[in-house]
Amino acid sequence: AQSYAPLQGTSMAAPVVSGVAALIWSRHKDWSAAQVKEALQKSAKPLGDKEQFGAGLVDAAAAVAP
Repeated sequence: AQSYAPLQGTSMAAPVVSGVAALIWSRHKDWSAAQVKEALQKSAKPLGDKEQFGAGLVDAAAAVAP
């Protein structure tokens, strides 16, 4: 039987962030990887300690906002 389970960590964050990066590039086709990274980081919602959480929780809507 198929089931779902909550997962966390880098292995779950990477595909989500990659998807948002693709959304950003679909809107800003001429942007460099550095510009996409900056948009991801600036639009993330802080979660606390940057050593533990990095830039924070990715916010797709904010990342692709004009």
